[in-house]
Amino acid sequence: MIELKGKYNQDCKIFIDDVETEAIELVQNILNNEISEGVQVRIMPDTHVGKGIVIGFTMPMTKMINPNYIGVDIGCSVTTHKLNKRIEADRLPTLDLAIRRSVPMGMNIRKEKTYDNWWVDPYIEAVNLNLQSFQQEWAKRFDEEKVLETVDREYISRLAKKLGINEDTFYYSVGTLGGGNHFIEIGESAKDGSHYLTIHSGSRNLGLKVCNYHAKKMLSQRGLTQEYFDEFKQITKNTQPTSDIPQKLEELAKKYKVDKKEYMLEGDDMYNYLVDMVIAQTYAQFNHKAMSKAIFKDLGEDYYSVDSVYSMHNFIDTADWIIRKGAIRSYKGERMVIPFNMRDGILICEGKSNADWNCSAPHGAGRVLARNKALKTLDMEEFTKEMEGIYSSSVCQSTLDESPMAYKDKNLIMVAIKGTATIIDSIRPIMNIKAK
Repeated sequence: MIELKGKYNQDCKIFIDDVETEAIELVQNILNNEISEGVQVRIMPDTHVGKGIVIGFTMPMTKMINPNYIGVDIGCSVTTHKLNKRIEADRLPTLDLAIRRSVPMGMNIRKEKTYDNWWVDPYIEAVNLNLQSFQQEWAKRFDEEKVLETVDREYISRLAKKLGINEDTFYYSVGTLGGGNHFIEIGESAKDGSHYLTIHSGSRNLGLKVCNYHAKKMLSQRGLTQEYFDEFKQITKNTQPTSDIPQKLEELAKKYKVDKKEYMLEGDDMYNYLVDMVIAQTYAQFNHKAMSKAIFKDLGEDYYSVDSVYSMHNFIDTADWIIRKGAIRSYKGERMVIPFNMRDGILICEGKSNADWNCSAPHGAGRVLARNKALKTLDMEEFTKEMEGIYSSSVCQSTLDESPMAYKDKNLIMVAIKGTATIIDSIRPIMNIKAK
C-alpha cells in the first residue's frame, strides 16, 4: 500500500505497491486541489493512468465536481446472468453470428427497422425515481431544495438539443455494445458448471455528450474564445481508444494560452451536471437491459436468466455520494462483478462495507500496457495461443490491445481485494465477443 499527502488532503491510500509514476502524479494533483479537502481518497489495486485521472479512483463528493473525473464513458457497467441451462459447444459459432447481427457494435447503432421502443417508458419511470432520490440527497447534504423537472419525451428532446446529440441517436443507441474493452461473453462457473451471459458496456454517445457539455461549461470560466471550443470539439470527436486526444488537447491549451488553474463546477452548475449524470447512468442500465433481451432472443425461448448481478464502475453514486472512476460499490449483502480480461473471465463477489476502502472495490484487473503500446509491442501469435479453448471471432489484430497480456495478473487482484470483497465464484469464458 502507498500513502500520499497533499496541500488539501492528507488521507490518501493506494491499495497496491506497484504504481506508475505518472499515476502517482495524477493522484497528487487531486490531493493538491481544494476538491479533495476533508475527505478520504482511496485508489483501487487495478489502478493505472487514465485521461487526466487514474482508473480506480474513489472519493466522496465535496462541494465541487470536475466532469473529467468520470469522463465520457458514464455509467459503464457489467451485467452477468446465470442461465437456466448450459449451451452446447458446437452452437457457439452460430450464436456468435446471431449476436453480432442483433447487437450493433463499435460505432454502429440501431436502425429504424431494428429499433424496439419497449424500454422507453420504463426508462422514463426509472430515471424520474432516481432523480427524486438524488434530489433528496442533495437537499440533505446542502440544505437546499431544488425544483426538479419531470423527465418525459419532450424533456429528452430538449436534452438532446442542449447536448448536441441527434434525438434518433439517443434512442437508437440503446441495445448497442460499443468498442474497446466492451464485450459480450458466455462463461462457465468454477463452482457448479453453470453457464453465464456477461455484458460490459456503458451509456454510449450520451455519456460523451454529457461530459463534453459540462466540461465546456467548466472551461468557460477561463474566458476562452469560441475558436478554442470549436477546435476542442473537433479533437474530442475522435473517441477511439487509440486516439491521441490528451496530446492534442495539451497542444490546444498551449496555443490559446489556457490558464492552468483547475476550475470546477459548483452550485447550480454542479447540480445540473449531476442531474444529467443520473439520466446517463440510468440510460446505461437500460442499454444493458436491451442487449440482454436481444441476446436471450438469440439463445431461444427455452433460455432465461435465473439470477443476475449488475455492477456500475464509472459513475457518481448519488446514494452514498462517492465518485467511482473504474471502481464498484462494495457493501455487505450486495453482490458485484469484477471482470479480468478475454482469457480469465470474471469474479462474482460480495462486498464487505469496508469504510477504509470507501466501500469500493476494483472494477477489473487494470491495464499494464496503454492501448497504443499494446498494439505496437504485443504479439498476435501469443494472443492467439493465450485464447486457446475459448471460442472467439474477436481474436484479431484490431483487438490486440485487449489481449490478456495487456492486463495485470488476475491473482494479484484476487489477493488485493481480500479487505473489501469475498469471492463467491469465478466464471471462465467459453466464448468472447468484441467489436472488430
